[in-house]
Amino acid sequence: MPRGQNERSRKNLKPFKPGQSGNPAGRKTAGATIREHMNAMAEADLTETQLRTIARGKNEPWPRRAAAERILRTLEAGDLADFQTVIAGEKTLAELRDEGVNTELVKKVKPVEHGVEIELFDRAGGDVDRIMDRTEGKPKQTREIKHDVVLRTPDDRAAEATSAGDRLRQLLKPSRN
Repeated sequence: MPRGQNERSRKNLKPFKPGQSGNPAGRKTAGATIREHMNAMAEADLTETQLRTIARGKNEPWPRRAAAERILRTLEAGDLADFQTVIAGEKTLAELRDEGVNTELVKKVKPVEHGVEIELFDRAGGDVDRIMDRTEGKPKQTREIKHDVVLRTPDDRAAEATSAGDRLRQLLKPSRN
């Protein structure tokens, strides 16, 4: 007898209800997979050379390669503390570069009245951030609204209406000149 034709095996089948999915958890998203690879690489304590091998490996799955590339970008980005002397106006960007500080993430340096302002390139990977936003969701943004509420009784409203009516009558009263 062919597979699935046995009467007992057909009894165990339960059809899905309309609108019900057979896979409620669904397929993993790309961002979740990249995040899992990043966590696994962090736990494995890989060296920079190992990360570069993974990132350049043509046989590696693309989410694993993307995760390795993201970690490498983070490692290569300069530390903002390195630029404190530039912000204070004590050194130039060229002097920092001569000292071996990675200045590739600096887009421009602009003098302002209290020192300098540094604009940075987005070296962390905007595309990966967008993927993460879609899978993790953007951070919850809250707004605090303060409002003083005055509760009025029907008698209060009636008194206000009478007062407003009296003022209106005074304004519309013909003047005798």
